[in-house]
Amino acid sequence: RLEPESTGCRIMATDMFHQWEATLSQISSNDPSIKWVDAMCFLMGDSGACALAEAMKTNTFVTRINLRLNQIGADGVASIAENLLENKSLLELNLAANGLGDEGAFHVARLLEGNCSLKKVGSYGHFSLISEHQATDY
Repeated sequence: RLEPESTGCRIMATDMFHQWEATLSQISSNDPSIKWVDAMCFLMGDSGACALAEAMKTNTFVTRINLRLNQIGADGVASIAENLLENKSLLELNLAANGLGDEGAFHVARLLEGNCSLKKVGSYGHFSLISEHQATDY
């Protein structure tokens, strides 16, 4: 089930993919009512991550995305890195517990180096990388 919040969307596992296309459409159409997306445990995999990354490419309102526990691998994170390099609105991206591996870590680093607006990327358990290249707890 997709629960509209005052400034964002929470995608619930109970209706897994029912509202996913509508959410992507809102994000890609730059809907100002969507400021954050919580898709934790949605199990979207690489294909869902690629679709979300493409939708976010020109979005100027979403500032936070939680993709924790979504079975996203190196291909999904590569798409996220490629599509979000120019995005200036996204400040936080949680990719924790996705099994990104070394190749995924490379893409996360590339994203942080190329996107000065992105301040926090959560990955590798409860470890967080900050764009100023400092490490901190998440």
